[in-house]
Amino acid sequence: MRTLREGTTGSDSETAGKTHRGGSTMIKRLKTASAFIVLVIFAFCSQADAFAGVAKNHKKLMANEEYAMAYEQMANVMNEAKERLDAGEFKALDQENAGAIAESVREGMETGGIDEPEAYATAYWMRSEYVSHALVWDWLRKNPRGVQGFYRLKSGEADGYMTITESDEKDVYEVYVSLVMKGDPKKAADLMSIGTLDGQTMTAGFPEDEEILLNIVFKGETASVISPDKAKKQFLDDCGMVFDGEYEREKKNAR
Repeated sequence: MRTLREGTTGSDSETAGKTHRGGSTMIKRLKTASAFIVLVIFAFCSQADAFAGVAKNHKKLMANEEYAMAYEQMANVMNEAKERLDAGEFKALDQENAGAIAESVREGMETGGIDEPEAYATAYWMRSEYVSHALVWDWLRKNPRGVQGFYRLKSGEADGYMTITESDEKDVYEVYVSLVMKGDPKKAADLMSIGTLDGQTMTAGFPEDEEILLNIVFKGETASVISPDKAKKQFLDDCGMVFDGEYEREKKNAR
């Protein structure tokens, strides 16, 4: 919406513009530059402790472009998390991030042979992606419409979850499943597919391949996942695990 000031025309304003154009333009540029500098300084200071796990020599590392970009991304997503999550949930996530960042940096520098700025940048990028996923999970817990929702694997040898998200097309959903073996955290697998709902049963796979990878049956808050034999063999050959099991939907009241 245009304001009266933005749309003002007339001889008085035109005359003033012609008479003082050079001086007023220079003043505007100086004001704009000053405002930009203040904004940058304010943004830098306000994000100084935006999340736990920041490098002790953070100010020095900010001179590294890769580090600075990764830090900004992490700070932004954590600011969003602080607004959307409960205080206790945010604190737990922040503490989890600190441990994960420290471990990632240690591994990167000791076994990966990378320097400190790159190690922290890598850790920040990875955790910012994780936090982004966590915010999606939080939204799904608050918006369990139909079969849409965040589902947690109830039992088995793996920790896992499944997200089912509505698309713009009726009865078509985005299905994502992730598993991590309890005894071997480095052994993990995930699957992104498109699901088609028919009543209380969903078939998920890659439409272009016309291959069904998952059969999902919904009953109340539970989703039972069963893979066809062909897909099950493929999963075992590729990642040593299958996505089959009972998943229970988690819900959360919106604030």
